[in-house]
Amino acid sequence: MICKAEPNPREARRPRRKAGLALLLLSVGPLSIMPLAAQDDASAGRTAFAKAERHASAQNHRAARVELLNAVAADPGWGPAHIALAMTNLRLFDPAGAEAELHRAAKLGVPAGQLRHLLGETYWLQGRYGDALRQLTANDLAPAHRAYAARIRGRVFLDEGNFDAARAAFDAAIAAGGDDAPTWTDIGRFRLVAGDMAGAIDAVSKALAIDGHDVRALEFRGRLVRAQYGLIAAVPWFEQALQESPDDVPVLIEYGSTLGDLGRHGDMLKIARQIVALQPSNPRGYFMQAVVAARAHAFALSKRLIEKTGGKIDDLPAMLLLRGGVEYGLGNDLIAAGYLGRLAQAQPLNFTAQALQARALYRGGDAEGAAKAMRAGQAVPGSYAALVLARALEAGGDRADAMAWVDRAQIAGGDAAVFVGQGGDPIQQV
Repeated sequence: MICKAEPNPREARRPRRKAGLALLLLSVGPLSIMPLAAQDDASAGRTAFAKAERHASAQNHRAARVELLNAVAADPGWGPAHIALAMTNLRLFDPAGAEAELHRAAKLGVPAGQLRHLLGETYWLQGRYGDALRQLTANDLAPAHRAYAARIRGRVFLDEGNFDAARAAFDAAIAAGGDDAPTWTDIGRFRLVAGDMAGAIDAVSKALAIDGHDVRALEFRGRLVRAQYGLIAAVPWFEQALQESPDDVPVLIEYGSTLGDLGRHGDMLKIARQIVALQPSNPRGYFMQAVVAARAHAFALSKRLIEKTGGKIDDLPAMLLLRGGVEYGLGNDLIAAGYLGRLAQAQPLNFTAQALQARALYRGGDAEGAAKAMRAGQAVPGSYAALVLARALEAGGDRADAMAWVDRAQIAGGDAAVFVGQGGDPIQQV
């Protein structure tokens, strides 16, 4: 069945960006690999391909994918349409779909050297670093794609923690003609991971000077602004990125998280639902909804939403904290202490996590475990944490030490990171 793409009114008024899909017709070899129907400009495949090119130039990749699905349905033997669909799948972070289309293109006779840079990217996104590097360093890699391949090599090496190799790869990308927004954005990511915030800002500024509409560059700039100047300053950057591509899930995740941290929970909930509608398998949308539910003390609902994440982000500190808070709110104190203990272990200087773990243990009847949890850290800051330790010591019979911590609890100090839920119990941390 032929699909219909939703029109994007922004495309009509946006300046044209450098075309990507149409260049395939010049880069994949002789047109003889295409069936006669595909060589007819009036064919359904060519018409859909042209529409996809317009959508892709406007960074409306979901609409582009719909049209490319139409193109390959109309002309299944047309190699360039399969490559374009693979490229679009990569822009939508669907490496498995991209890999399948590239293999179809290869079976249709597209030379391997014209596909290796994209295959390398699919393997990188799947965490298959060895396979990625074999594709990205192959001798028959087409010269036109060497800059692209070098950039992806840089991402592979960065993920592996090989900074010297990553730096050399990004230098090679620039030397091969990759002086473009994606390359400079990736260089910015590399510099940030390497601890060079100023260098990261300089790189993304170059990316935006080259292409001020590039969504990945705008998103990364927003993240840097958030780290440097705070939540409010970052919001306009994410909103600008969404003006360019309203359905871009990575930007929606950053935007929604920022709104939540600003206390705009209703707005975050709208974004979370949009993410789920676009990518039902994406755990972040359910996580955001679970956070909103927990802050409203709807702990049973929050737990159901957490289960929808499928365990994909269970090891993230924010998820451990949320799970601990939800189980505590449901009265499952020892289960809550388990999650909060994992968080405290992962973040030894997170004294609030230690205090929350201790409170859960104390309420669960394990006063000795609560005292041990509080003393596991090198310090016990804040009046709330001191009071938790005092109660645990008192329950264990150490009244003298307990009184000392009661006295310490009277000292003015912040536990501002601790939300207080029903009954005066901490359930959440910002």
